[in-house]
Amino acid sequence: MREIIVNAITRQKRAAVMEDGHLAEVLFETADVEKINGNIYKGRVTSIVKGLNAAFVDIGIGKQGYLSGKEIAGDDNGTSINKLIKEGQDIIVQVKREAVGDKGPQLTGKIELPGRYIIYLPYDNYVAVSRKLPDAKREKWREELEPLLQSPEGVIVRTEATLGHMPEVLDELTVLREEFADLVNQSKSSSHPALLLNANDVLKRIVLEQHLTTVSRIVVDCVEAKKTMQKYIKQFGFTTPVDQKQARENIFSTFGVQAELDKALQPKVWLKNGGNLIIEQLETLTFIDVNTAKFGGRQDLEETVYKTNLIAAKEIAKQIRLRNIGGMILIDFINMQKSEQQKQVLDALQAEFAHDRQRTVLHGFTKLGMLEMTRKKTNQSLLEVVSSPCESCQGTGVQKSAQAAAYELERAIYELPTSDIDAVWILMDEHTFHWFTGPEKQYVKRLENQLHIRIFITTVQEFGYTIKRTGSLEEIEAAIEREH
Repeated sequence: MREIIVNAITRQKRAAVMEDGHLAEVLFETADVEKINGNIYKGRVTSIVKGLNAAFVDIGIGKQGYLSGKEIAGDDNGTSINKLIKEGQDIIVQVKREAVGDKGPQLTGKIELPGRYIIYLPYDNYVAVSRKLPDAKREKWREELEPLLQSPEGVIVRTEATLGHMPEVLDELTVLREEFADLVNQSKSSSHPALLLNANDVLKRIVLEQHLTTVSRIVVDCVEAKKTMQKYIKQFGFTTPVDQKQARENIFSTFGVQAELDKALQPKVWLKNGGNLIIEQLETLTFIDVNTAKFGGRQDLEETVYKTNLIAAKEIAKQIRLRNIGGMILIDFINMQKSEQQKQVLDALQAEFAHDRQRTVLHGFTKLGMLEMTRKKTNQSLLEVVSSPCESCQGTGVQKSAQAAAYELERAIYELPTSDIDAVWILMDEHTFHWFTGPEKQYVKRLENQLHIRIFITTVQEFGYTIKRTGSLEEIEAAIEREH
């Protein structure tokens, strides 16, 4: 049984995919982090550089976006950019690649709107089909879809199209056409710059990325999330029920998600037979070490090693998915003497990854006996979402990031008995203060208005935060005055 638990009441929105009562995957959406890949904006052309055949576009994020002439919608002939757009012109663009260092994001005017079965291309006049499908099916999809498209639109048919029928695909095409028309209308009525579509919307990602036909229910923690979730479910033709559970306790704590999430941040994972995994995420690769359980003697050693490796294979696949680890991965299984045992462990790992949405490739065992594999990296890993390099250990370790500390504090404040208190006094370092309060303290002001309390903050040197005291406004003000 699969359920999805959504924590959407705070700034950092989180969704937990539960399979048979255990955490299998976590999705994050953070509105105030510069994670904008796939976002669609109404921007304004600020300058054109003829020598580069490119333009710089203001999309409202501080750094100017870079738009190559070949990325302008409707041009496939290499036309000079100054004949396609001009300075001061408003334009709809999509972020193709995040900003890196001092360079702004790379933009494209060739918009892509993803659905469950297809990706809609309003300005690209072609039909492409996933290479994972057999040639005969790919040709069949082209033949059926090409007559139904209206120039200059196009589509990319996803592998998931095999799960549906042509009427469902056509219904989705209609939905995506309407979504793009809404974006165009929104652009006409918006001042520039404006965010037209947030590609990181966790509620929409649930519908597009999870197979909702296998989900028994979705549970959310606020009425706004329930309405939005129901809208997306109806829009894409599902019937999954959405329940709302409002309580003082955070919904992740109520359903046991938080405890499993905390475990997933630890490097050691215990196996059911007493063995363990050590997972070490480095900058260039991830290393997983398998350690054996105790054994009774020499005759038991070979069988213990083999069974531990089989158990480890299943747990490794689960942990890689849960922690969203991508890139190169090296697995140091316990040494096996028989090649047949190596093959069976490899087959077991392959079978577990068959359920993974991300593309994984098992390259086999190296001469040193380690298994080498790669997994497509699409988003930050769980560790990257909640941590940052540890300054005191010269980057050799990690600590909770200031952003993660701020979001954790916000969730903790929501759990306070706010009907019984008027104010809260918090100690925190300057980095956490920056992320918790926001520009011109707009985040903390919104929190005060929502919960009808006053929040007093004292900055300290020690990293993190401490809720020092709660009580009436007079009690908190008196306590602060005594200590200052």
